[in-house]
Amino acid sequence: MSWEERSLMSFRLEFVSLAMAEGANVRASCRRFGISAKTGYKWIARYRATGEAGLSDRSRRPRSSPRETSAELAELVVSLRGKHPAWGGRKLKRRLEDLGHAEVPSANTITEILRRSGPLDGPGANEPQFAWEAWTCGKRARANATP
Repeated sequence: MSWEERSLMSFRLEFVSLAMAEGANVRASCRRFGISAKTGYKWIARYRATGEAGLSDRSRRPRSSPRETSAELAELVVSLRGKHPAWGGRKLKRRLEDLGHAEVPSANTITEILRRSGPLDGPGANEPQFAWEAWTCGKRARANATP
């Protein structure tokens, strides 16, 4: 028995043509093709509505993001970080709340805004912030070796 290679579109098209035939049992066709009845009926409805193009995969990206952070607030976060480069997401969140902004995103969201805009990846981003970190985070050639 040789292996048969088929594209996803040809698989779906074959299913739809068999399931839409006169006197065909859709659920039996679904079992034969190894798909759920819900998926089978969805493919048939899409084929009837738009033809063969309806059988292709659709994007799963949401059409809108109603809770997305506004561009003005993102710019404010980046400018505040520019004034205070040592501040992270938690301190920037607290400062925005102290300044009286109504809808302040979470500290993680603020950190993601900074990561997308680039200030977290600039020069000195991985440098130790405190003097004691410089000698405790030294690189060693092997485990338990002295620096």
